[in-house]
Amino acid sequence: MRRCAAAFAACLPLLAHGAWTAGEHNRDAARSDAHGAEHFGAQLVLTPDEMRFLQAWRMASTPLQLPATATVKRGSSVTAMLVFQGCARDATGRCDVVAELALEGPDGGYIPAGSMSLWSAESMPGRLHLGNGSMQVSFDPHDRTGRYKVIATVRDRVSGQSLVLSSGLQVLE
Repeated sequence: MRRCAAAFAACLPLLAHGAWTAGEHNRDAARSDAHGAEHFGAQLVLTPDEMRFLQAWRMASTPLQLPATATVKRGSSVTAMLVFQGCARDATGRCDVVAELALEGPDGGYIPAGSMSLWSAESMPGRLHLGNGSMQVSFDPHDRTGRYKVIATVRDRVSGQSLVLSSGLQVLE
C-alpha cells in the first residue's frame, strides 16, 4: 500500500468509473450570467488505458464513449482523469480549476496524494474539457485486495465552487 500511495502521489499532475456519454451531462449544462458562466460540473474517470482514452477524446464524436473501469488486478494500474465543464471565467476570460486527490484503502486508511492545476486558460462555453494531466494509481502484487476509493476535490477558484468526486476501484487477485 505504501508503494501504491507513492505511485499515486508521484504521478500527479489528473481523474470515476463507467463510460460517460457526454450527452447525458450536456443537456443540463446551460446557465448564463454576465460573464457567460455555466453549470460547473466534473466527472472522475478511471481508465485502464490512458492512451486509448486520449485517442477517444481527440476523436470526440457525440455521444462520447471513453474507456473506463472499476476494477484492476494486483500488479497493474489505472489512470485517473478529470473531465469538467462550466468553469467561471475571470475578467480576462480565463478559468482557474484545481483538484486535490486522495486514495482511501479497504481498511479506511486515507492517503493524501497532492494537488494539481486542471485548467488555467480560456475555456469554451458549452464544451467539455479534459483536465491538464493524469494520475496513475498502481498496485503491487502484494498490495491488499479489496475496495479502494479515488477521491478528487475539484475547485473553481474564480467562482469559489467546489465538487467532491469519488470513484470506487475493486482491486482483484
